[in-house]
Amino acid sequence: MKKEDIGWLAGIIDGEGNFTIRCRVTHSKILNKDRLRFWIELTIVNTDINVINKLEKILTNLNIKYRRYYRDRKIPNSKRLHMITLSTKRLQKLIPFIEKEVSKQKEIKIIKNALNIISNRKKAYISNENLKKLNDYRKALLEIHGNQAKKLARNLVKKEYLLTEEDLQKLKNFYKERCYKMLAGKKLKKIT
Repeated sequence: MKKEDIGWLAGIIDGEGNFTIRCRVTHSKILNKDRLRFWIELTIVNTDINVINKLEKILTNLNIKYRRYYRDRKIPNSKRLHMITLSTKRLQKLIPFIEKEVSKQKEIKIIKNALNIISNRKKAYISNENLKKLNDYRKALLEIHGNQAKKLARNLVKKEYLLTEEDLQKLKNFYKERCYKMLAGKKLKKIT
């Protein structure tokens, strides 16, 4: 990959890119309780199809998958908006290429910390301590993005979505039982 292409990509991310930590309330059937789910996203929006095509080419050369969307605007004679989105795992692959090139260093630092929490978890759930950290990182990004972003983002963490000790035990038992069932369901073959 050419250094010029990485520099171009970093410039597009600086100008047209937006890092966000999104959260959504989901209902846990195991606990019969609402929980917060966090994910990290980079969205790049542009009306120039040539910019989007070059962006796709660079991401493909870096072997980073992405999602591409478009939206027609309601304003007459306005150009179509094209969006490229990279989520958590794909961002992990992208950040080492661009982190020294982009000027959004505060955002990169926050995103890297949040990615570490999400990717380094060893369980199927995120601990209460890490949920609070992710929410703090989300708030820090909103501070950087300014008042408009804060108005648009719903504050979902007014309500407590934390796990009690009883909830933790339920989850541990559920996943342990699930593992046993999976192991029992597999037929082991002898190696000859």
